[in-house]
Amino acid sequence: MEKKNHGFVIASAVLGSLLATISTAYAAMPTVSSAKITGTNTATIVYSEPVTSNLADYSNLSGALGGRNLTGLSGSGTNTIVLTFDGAAFVPDANGGLAIATTTASVSDHTPFGGGTIAVSDGQVPLLASLTVSSGGSGLPLAKAGGSVMLTFSTNESINSPTVSVLGHQIAAIGGATGPYTVNYVMSSGDPEGTVLVTISMPDIAGNVGKITLSLTNANGIVPVPVVTPPTPVPAPVPVPAPTLPTSFTPTVPSGQGVGTPTSSVGAVATDVENKYQALIKDLEQKKAQLQQMAATPSLSASAKFDRPLSVGSIGDDVKELQKRLTAEGLYKGAITGKFGAQTRDAVKAYQKKNRLTQLGTVGPSTRALLNK
Repeated sequence: MEKKNHGFVIASAVLGSLLATISTAYAAMPTVSSAKITGTNTATIVYSEPVTSNLADYSNLSGALGGRNLTGLSGSGTNTIVLTFDGAAFVPDANGGLAIATTTASVSDHTPFGGGTIAVSDGQVPLLASLTVSSGGSGLPLAKAGGSVMLTFSTNESINSPTVSVLGHQIAAIGGATGPYTVNYVMSSGDPEGTVLVTISMPDIAGNVGKITLSLTNANGIVPVPVVTPPTPVPAPVPVPAPTLPTSFTPTVPSGQGVGTPTSSVGAVATDVENKYQALIKDLEQKKAQLQQMAATPSLSASAKFDRPLSVGSIGDDVKELQKRLTAEGLYKGAITGKFGAQTRDAVKAYQKKNRLTQLGTVGPSTRALLNK
């Protein structure tokens, strides 16, 4: 009798352990938290915990998913699996269904999903299909205090009671289904006449809410930009032309002196003016000639060196450089020929005199040393 009781106790313990194991396993089994069509070609399955999953785990596509092929899966190892389908884009209010195999399992303890078919609901948020903006009531095509901001819009799917905020003021939109919906807001004196912020909130039948925020400016035809009157430009000063000197001078003959018979004082003034004018013309001509000569004077080579004696009869580039140097010193007035002649000799003597050297008229060691500095 004691043996039978002992066996019963053992059997009960084993059964209790087995039931505890089964209970723990089922308690850890992944479940589906939500399944929605979330894009034009995607559906998102959210599990209660991270799972491992692959394309072969999903079958029996129905509803909006029917007739399509699964082309991609992402998110394995997390609790959010995104499935990609081929075919045309899903309509905004699409619904469907699919079966999930038990090969989708928990990451933590590999407990399999229970398997079975689930419904896939609409998860796409509504979008604006069209929007027009205008102003009125203020006597201008721009909205300002006393004027109105008017919006007309439609959506890509049926929505329920959209709300619109204009400059922080909540306004109910008038319309139904996909629209058109209209909003008319009269601006008050406290509203800024700058950018108008508009927010449109659009809940669809499945509870998905689309939200659009717009920054409207006068480019949209509603908000004025402050008009700033530019200052009157100051006209540029008109240059005063230099006085033109007369080419001749005819003195005025005082009344009673006789035509063509100037007095001696008038004749003296005329002569003095004429002389000063001619002197000015001559001075200008001399300065012009000097400028032309300076422009025609060849520039010296920075690297020119004199490394041989030069005298009457010498020919070469170093003679040209010598003539250039003497021209720059104002001592040589001839052409740059590269031939050492009498004119070059005289210029060398003048250079030697200027620098307190013996006036030989030849380029010897002392003169070369000075030229090469």
